[in-house]
Amino acid sequence: MRTCQAFTDARCTCRSINPGTRIILLLDEPTNHLDLPSVLWLAKYLQSYKRPFVIVSHDRTLLNGLVTSVIHIQKWPRHRYSGNFDVFIAEYRMRQSKRLKLIRIWIENIK
Repeated sequence: MRTCQAFTDARCTCRSINPGTRIILLLDEPTNHLDLPSVLWLAKYLQSYKRPFVIVSHDRTLLNGLVTSVIHIQKWPRHRYSGNFDVFIAEYRMRQSKRLKLIRIWIENIK
């Protein structure tokens, strides 16, 4: 019940943000501990949200429905991928494959 109350409070907070305020919404694992109706409400709210937001989430379905670009910050240099999460995964794997091929060629040239 505490989670439901906390999420209800979050809904009120989201609705009370002044539209004239320049703000970037930061969401860190926003679907953790939420029931399905709350996740669906959050997804619908964020789809209509007109301002930029940053979301960190393991909820692949949510990410695919919301994001238009992914910034991968695991390793340096950071890289920006245009598209949803599935596009990011496909392009990242392709980049990794190319990188491994170059490493293999480099190793072969050293021998």
